[in-house]
Amino acid sequence: MVKKVACLVFCLALLTGLVGAGCAKAATPKPTPAPTVTVSVTPTTTVTATPAPTTTGKSVVWNYASYLGPTAGSSQVAIMLGKALEERTNGRFKFNYNWSGSLLDAKSIPEGIRTGIADIGLVQGGLNEAKFPLFTIVDLPMLVPAQNAPAIKTQMFPFLSAILTHQAVKDEFGKMNMESSLLMPVMSSYMNLAGRKPIKAIADLKGVKIRAPNPITATLFQNLGAVPVTVSYAEVFSALQSNLVDFAPSYEYLVESDKYYQVVDYLTLGLNMTQNQALAVALNRDSFNALPDDLKQILKEEVPKATEGSVNWVVDMQVKGEEKSKTLYKNVGTLPAEEVAKIIDAGLALWNNWKADRDGRGVPGTDLLKFAQAKRAELTK
Repeated sequence: MVKKVACLVFCLALLTGLVGAGCAKAATPKPTPAPTVTVSVTPTTTVTATPAPTTTGKSVVWNYASYLGPTAGSSQVAIMLGKALEERTNGRFKFNYNWSGSLLDAKSIPEGIRTGIADIGLVQGGLNEAKFPLFTIVDLPMLVPAQNAPAIKTQMFPFLSAILTHQAVKDEFGKMNMESSLLMPVMSSYMNLAGRKPIKAIADLKGVKIRAPNPITATLFQNLGAVPVTVSYAEVFSALQSNLVDFAPSYEYLVESDKYYQVVDYLTLGLNMTQNQALAVALNRDSFNALPDDLKQILKEEVPKATEGSVNWVVDMQVKGEEKSKTLYKNVGTLPAEEVAKIIDAGLALWNNWKADRDGRGVPGTDLLKFAQAKRAELTK
C-alpha cells in the first residue's frame, strides 16, 4: 500500500513539472521598454521649412507672350514668376518667353490667350478697350494714386489690386477665358515729361507735340492745349531725335535704358501722372485647369510672391532713377502744385466722360468709378 501511494505521488509530481514547462514555453515575454529620448525645444525659435522641389510627375511648358522686352519694368513679374516655378518644381514647370511681339502683338495677346495660342501673357487694356471697357478705368489720368516712389507700394499697388479683384472687372477677364482668380497687376510707376523746354505752367504745353500712348491720355493732352502724337514705346527715342514729338512721358526708373536725355535736355517733375496702368498678366483658364494638382497649388502660392517682388523692384528702380535723372538731364524742374491742380481738373472731366460712356454700353461704369474714388481716398488720406 505504501508503495502504491509513493508511486502515485511520484507520478503526480512528474505530471505537474511537465505541465509547468509547457506553460512556460507558451508565455509571451514582456517587451523591453524602448529607450527614452529627451528633445529640448527653445520656445522662441521658429523654423520655417522651405518646400522641397517637386521632381516627379507631368512636365509643363507654358508660352508667355509680351509685346515688351525682358528689361521693361512690366516684364519683371513674369520673369520672377517663371524663375520661382522652375526652381520649386526642379524644371517640371517652366515658361517659354516670347518677347517683343514675337508670338503676339499687344492687340492680339488677349485673343491669343483666349484661344490658347499663349498660356499666359501681358494684357494691355487700353489697346483692347472693346474687350476690357471697365479695366481701362486705371488709365484715367490722376485717378491711380502715386504721390512719390514709396507710394507705388503703399498706394498704387493696393489700388490696382482692388480694381483687379472687383467682380465686374474679373468678369471681363473671365469672358476672355482667363483665370480671373490669378490676375497679376503690373507696375509701371508714374511719369513726368522729358522734352525740349522747361514746363513751368500748363500754358507752356500749348501747341507742343507730345507722345500719347493711349486714347485717354491723348484726350487729356489735347484738352491741355498740346498736340497728341501716337508713337509706340519702342519708337519714342527716334521720335524725339527726329522732332516728330517735342515731349514724351518719362518713367524715371527707366532713365538709363530709355536714354531720352541724349536727345532732349529738360525733365519736368511733379506731374506724377499715371498712364498705361491697365496692364495685367493673365493666364488661360483651360491651361490652368489642365495643370496637375501639385503644380496648380505651387502656381497659386508663387503668384502673390512674384507680384510683390516686382513692386519692390519698381520702387527701388524709381528711387535710383530719380536721382540719376538729376545728373543725366541738363535741366530738371518741378511743375508748381497750382499747375498740377489744373491737370487734375482736366482729368476729372475725363472721369465723368468715361463713366457716362460705360453706363451707355450697359456696364457698371458709375459703380466702378465710385468704388475706385473711395479706394483712392482711403489710400491717400
